[in-house]
This record gives sequence, structure tokens and C-alpha cells, in this order.
Amino acid sequence: MRVLIVHGSGDRTSGEYGVALEEAEALKTSGVSVHLHVGTGGGTLEGRGLPMVLKGARRLLSTESYRTMVFLVKDFRPDIVHFHGLLPGISPLALVACRKLRVPTVQTLHNFRWVCVEGGLFRQGSYCEDCISGGPTNGVRHRCAKGSYAASLGLTLTNQLLVRTRLLFRLVDRFIAVSNFVRDKYVQAGFPLEKIIVKPNPIDLPEEAGLEECEREGVLFVGRLSPGKGTAMLERLMSQLDGAASLTIIGDGPDRTLLRKVCECQRLRNVTFKGVQDKDQVRQAMYATACVVVPSQCGEASPRVAAEAMASKAPVVGSDVGGLAEIIKASGGGFCVAPRDVGEWLRAVKSIVDSPGMTRQLGEAGRRHVERHCSAADSARRLREIYTQVLASARQSYRRSDR
Repeated sequence: MRVLIVHGSGDRTSGEYGVALEEAEALKTSGVSVHLHVGTGGGTLEGRGLPMVLKGARRLLSTESYRTMVFLVKDFRPDIVHFHGLLPGISPLALVACRKLRVPTVQTLHNFRWVCVEGGLFRQGSYCEDCISGGPTNGVRHRCAKGSYAASLGLTLTNQLLVRTRLLFRLVDRFIAVSNFVRDKYVQAGFPLEKIIVKPNPIDLPEEAGLEECEREGVLFVGRLSPGKGTAMLERLMSQLDGAASLTIIGDGPDRTLLRKVCECQRLRNVTFKGVQDKDQVRQAMYATACVVVPSQCGEASPRVAAEAMASKAPVVGSDVGGLAEIIKASGGGFCVAPRDVGEWLRAVKSIVDSPGMTRQLGEAGRRHVERHCSAADSARRLREIYTQVLASARQSYRRSDR
């Protein structure tokens, strides 16, 4: 089997790119011939009004994406093309090219961009699914795409063109949802259930050697420092945990300066900012912590930080929302708490930090879960099964169309 994997964004630090890369490596290890193509990212849509709408339309109808896909397919000759996102880096015309060349396609649904122009079910500081339950015009009305009416209108029209006409469902043979939560929200938005298969993201499982003996203490946050990832709750936790537990923050983002100023103004000595760290450094931090907090306020599809923490036997305290709540509840590897209830957050965190026995119990439960459901080998096996099903269905469809 030959598989062409396409990642639309040029951001090689994103979780989506990490998934695409790990799935490619897992497939290669299992004997599949794989080529990974990464788009340029396309940049941001700048400007206002009609010029931005026209720029977005040109990106949507980019013949360059079409020509690139034709070249890739003719050069590599894949049996199937697996997309990890399209816009802004790749035009949907890439799907048209695959259909014209009679190559089946699948797309992993890492986020909600086909039904939510913001992408993460997040608006004005909290979880939001108005476009799913109340219609796509809400995204335009609230200017959910970077606060721009023009960008929100352009993305909404794109979604309407492809989704509401069901053209997207003719161009993509199967969608892979990274959690049951993602599948359910897309079905609620009108996607056909039979087109969606659930497969968790793979993670790199560290060896268990050394995990039993390490001393765990303090609290750890790993992620982008932005409102959707819960920096408002993180700010409150910093103050409330002072004197009770240390807090290490790994990551960067637009709210980093704000959080640093809070520490300076309140003279907090329990908080350490580590900035961006590489994979090994993050893993070492997870080995040593008693608890990882994931205070996301958005509709997390399947947060890798929670699964990676569990793989390192670190208990997780996370917001009771989206795919984040799903993995915590399914694994028993931590606690789900109300996204904005600081008292509930503190009780959950302190109950773990103050009890080494609970830390071990939750950590072992989380590790068992990811071993069963998130290993690279299991991911490769499930992908091969999905590809085989899609190829068999596509062959039958092609034979019918040739008659």
C-alpha cells in the first residue's frame, strides 16, 4: 500500500503536524510506503472588507493547490491520499484533483473548521457551539474569524459551498474523527454518520523504566498561553496555589506577558516560566510533576498534552468539556472540573498534590489507557484497516461509474 499524507498548515510546531508525522512514521514501521507533503501554510488573511474577501476567494480557488496535487499523485502514485487539514495552506481544489485522478481520500478532523469559523468552538472567553446548534450565520454575526466580519463571511461561505451542497462528502471518502466528541458534533452539524470513523491520535509512549522511582511534586502546565487554552483560570490558580504547590509553565503565546506581570505584581514565588521546550524536556517535566493542569475553555478535540501526561503517569486535572473530558473520564487518569470554578480546580489539584498514593493510582490508570488506545502500533493498524475499507468501496464505485 502506498499512502500520500498531506498536512495543509506550514506550522511544524502544531499538534496536528505532530500527529501527521507520527502517523507517517508508524505506517512506515508497519510496512506501508508513505510520502508526507507539508503545505506552505498560506499565511494570514490581512486587510479588511472586500479585499480580504477577494483574497480568501483566490485562496479557496487556488489552481496551484490543484496542480501540486496532480504532480504529487502522478509522481508518488499513491493508493490513497490522507489529508490532515486543508485551508489555509491547501485549497479544496486538491480534493477535486484527487477525484479526477480516481484516488480515494480521507481527512482527519482535528478541529471544527468545517462547521465553526473560529475552529475551536470558542467565543468571548468560553465554549460556544452556536454555529452548530443555531446556524452558521452566528459566526459571521460574532466575527469569529480573528474578529473580522469579512474573514468570517468568507470562511462561512466556503463551508456552505462545500458542506451544505454535500460536495465535500462526494470529494472525501471518509473522515477520521480524533474523538467521539468530534464525531458527535460533526454529525449534529449535518455530516453523515456513516462517513465518520473514530480513531484516537497516536502518541509516543515513553518506556516505563524510571517512572516508578521518580519523586513527583508540584503542578505543571504545558501549552499555548492564550485565552482558549485557559490562561484566565491559570492566572487564578497561580495566586491560589502560592505557598501550597509550585507551578511550572511551559509554552508561549499572547498571554505570557500578562501572566508574568501578575507574578511580579503579586510577588508570587511559586511560579516558574520555562518558555518553549523540546519534546524531551517536556517529557522530563511530566515525569517529575504530581499533576498536569489543562484548563482549556474551548472545545478541545483531542488534546495531546493530556494523553502525553498520562503516558508519563502524570495525573491530569482538566476542564469538563469536549474531547479533554472524554479522555479523562474514559481513562480514570485524573479529574474533570467545571471550566470556571476556581474552587473546584483547587480542590482537585490539592487532593492529588497532597496524596502520593492518589498520584500513583491515577497515573497508572492513565498509562494503561493510552497503552491500549493510543500506541503507534495500534494507530497504524487502525489506519490500514480504514484505508483498506475505503479502497474496497472506491473500487466498487469506480466500476459502477465505468459501466
